[in-house]
Amino acid sequence: GVTLMQIIRCIIMATRRIFSDPLSKNFFCISISSVSTAAFGFIFWLIAARNYSPADVGIATAIVSSISLLILFSRFGLEHSLIYFFPKRAKNEIFWTSLLVTSGVILLFGIGFIIGVNVLSPDLKVLNDWAILYLLYLLCYSISSIGGMAFIALRNSSLYLIQTLITSVRVVLLLPLGTFGTMGIISSFGLSFIISSIFSILTIIRSGIAPIVINLDYIKDS
Repeated sequence: GVTLMQIIRCIIMATRRIFSDPLSKNFFCISISSVSTAAFGFIFWLIAARNYSPADVGIATAIVSSISLLILFSRFGLEHSLIYFFPKRAKNEIFWTSLLVTSGVILLFGIGFIIGVNVLSPDLKVLNDWAILYLLYLLCYSISSIGGMAFIALRNSSLYLIQTLITSVRVVLLLPLGTFGTMGIISSFGLSFIISSIFSILTIIRSGIAPIVINLDYIKDS
């Protein structure tokens, strides 16, 4: 019969084959990232539901949804253009233009949402007291998102996987921030994306993609 050592040896050989082929490695890391995001998301909300009041969880869910929606609206397809143009044009122009444009847009959208929150969704008026933090978390989420796309465009999805695992720290932060209620849940998310965005920027710069001003030609082409 098949022994345990033979099974382990087969797993090790299969892993080596995966990581020796760039395409297989990228597929593997992106797949693990997707599974990790779903798993940690489920664990996060499960812990939140057991340790926070239903009202706090409900409002936090709505705020997180607003963040995701604003991020979606602020992309303008630049994340796809980033992946498409990275092999063809100067990487620093593409990355920093995408980052600066989406960052500026997301801040404008965030400010607009906070100004209109009393009319659009009165239940989220707590954001009036946490406006600066909300905008900071929104910005860092956006930066982290663009950084993740850059890692994929660089064909270095292992960095994308590391970034995903960094954001999972939100699960650990849930309990210590419990005294803050709704904003404790939001801050768990926000702090994880602050760490993730710092990791993304530092890693991108260390890879030789130095900061540069916005390239208008790239915006037109994208």
